[in-house]
Amino acid sequence: MKKTLVALAVLATASANAGNLYENDATSVKVSGEVDTVLKTLKTKSGGSTVTDDDAQVYAWANVQFDVDHKLSDSVTAFGSFEMEADNGDTVKVDDAKVGFKGNFGKVTFGETGSSYAILEKAELTNEGADVDVVYNSTESAGNGIRYEITVADSLSLSADIQTKASETVDSDWAISADYAIADFTIGAAYLQADEKTQDYDRNSMGLSVSYEANGFYVAGTYTQYEGQGDVNVEGGDSTASLGDHDGNTYALAASYSWDAYKVYGAYQVLTADKTTSGANIDADLDNYYLGLEYAVMANLTAFVEYNVTELSGSSVASKQEADFAAAGLYLTF
Repeated sequence: MKKTLVALAVLATASANAGNLYENDATSVKVSGEVDTVLKTLKTKSGGSTVTDDDAQVYAWANVQFDVDHKLSDSVTAFGSFEMEADNGDTVKVDDAKVGFKGNFGKVTFGETGSSYAILEKAELTNEGADVDVVYNSTESAGNGIRYEITVADSLSLSADIQTKASETVDSDWAISADYAIADFTIGAAYLQADEKTQDYDRNSMGLSVSYEANGFYVAGTYTQYEGQGDVNVEGGDSTASLGDHDGNTYALAASYSWDAYKVYGAYQVLTADKTTSGANIDADLDNYYLGLEYAVMANLTAFVEYNVTELSGSSVASKQEADFAAAGLYLTF
């Protein structure tokens, strides 16, 4: 289940009103969660020939999150959080487990911390489709991280994290970011350094992301440059077109408009592969766009429909790869 900024914003609202399981002067335990049902359909093509043509099918997913705060002193609070989640028919798993400390000094988190580089996701708005405007290593979701965050002067948010590795022959990944808010604007910058010990080429990413939000209108743009990463692909069934690790850039523009109980949103994102990790020129572009509409049935129940098209093409791609994805669903939070 893909959870992006739009869906997580709904869950965050519910979490703010999470039910108390236990509370005293020092300790509180809260529970929140989400139950989703989504109707999805996917069609992929390779060189114009259909590879996958999946009929619409219903998928269900559920999540329960537990948050624990324990006041150590008037200025320091220890916290812990974890989720239990599963698709229908799957074994329930524990996810997003973390523990840490917060106070006037900021916030220190251990476990599945998320990446500081994620500040560049301002132009990611899809609920269930694909987003390609930010490229970074996936170890930030492995649960082996340490992250420090602090807000300075109520307007500048700073973050740094390291994603540790058990093997002495593999470098840890680390990232830093800064996000500045002024009036209705935000501007974020980030840098990621990924493992290079096991490779003979650079592996890093950097980028800039800006947003504006006022009177129900939201618009965001993102630019990134990366080396030795990428894994560009269009997937469906048994068909995968992939470039593997390479150097490149991404560009994205996203917008949404909310009125009454409705929100319309969309994005156009481009990933351009510049060269291989050995320095040879390559020609490949991944174009991605989507449109969606949300309706707030009630404060904690959101209905949506969206359509997503992705296309990988260029002289370095053996045959043009295409994917058409559509979804309609309900998100119920508590």
